[in-house]
Amino acid sequence: MSGDQSDMTLNRSLERSNGETFSDENSHRNAVAGIVVTYNPDPVQLQRGLAAIAPQVDLIVLVDNASRNLEACCLEEVRRTLSVELKIIALPKNVGLGAGFNAGIREARARGGEFVTLFDQDSVPQSGMIDKLAQAHRALGARGIAIAAVGPRFIDPESGGMSAFTTEKFSPIQNQADAESESESVATDFLISSGC
Repeated sequence: MSGDQSDMTLNRSLERSNGETFSDENSHRNAVAGIVVTYNPDPVQLQRGLAAIAPQVDLIVLVDNASRNLEACCLEEVRRTLSVELKIIALPKNVGLGAGFNAGIREARARGGEFVTLFDQDSVPQSGMIDKLAQAHRALGARGIAIAAVGPRFIDPESGGMSAFTTEKFSPIQNQADAESESESVATDFLISSGC
């Protein structure tokens, strides 16, 4: 999750496709967009990820890199099942993950979004992940710490173990930093490019 403020209380609102606005001014979720970039995604995995992201954000922006199988993903049907708007940006060619994220971020900002979370097409965030990231952002900001981004640890699908954070302090050798508890924040030099 990245943002321009250190305070997660957001002033702006997003408008839903049906004209409603997000009006809970005491919530950090006033303007949180989930950006999902795809290229020939597995339809079942993508649907599972979108379903896990939707309850945690106010808007999902799906940026597709000219997939050949987008129709198989049944996104119009998925859109009707989600609790938030699903905006689809279909790019004419594969521009890559980074450029796809940038396209999604531009869309979120154009709609008044303050914070974004970035996801690959196979990301499935755990319930409450974005709230935990917001809590970390607020706590660090309250301590006067400048924050570029906050990010989660992820579960390695092969080992089932939790990832560690990577630091690289004036050395090409990478050290693994680990949090003592699930709620502890760790300063790091590297975050994965997707939410989980």
